[in-house]
Amino acid sequence: MASGVGELFRTLYRDRTPGADDSAAEAWLNAPIGDGRYVEDVYAAADRKEGRAG
Repeated sequence: MASGVGELFRTLYRDRTPGADDSAAEAWLNAPIGDGRYVEDVYAAADRKEGRAG
């Protein structure tokens, strides 16, 4: 997962969970990753002109 997406998830969790802090948001996001229920996926888009990843 791109770092920006992870930060967005943590921010949403903190904003919408009463009493949640940075540590709680980090633990919340890491739980499904550690359990194998969420897989981080980052890919590169292909360059249409060259047909190569870019």
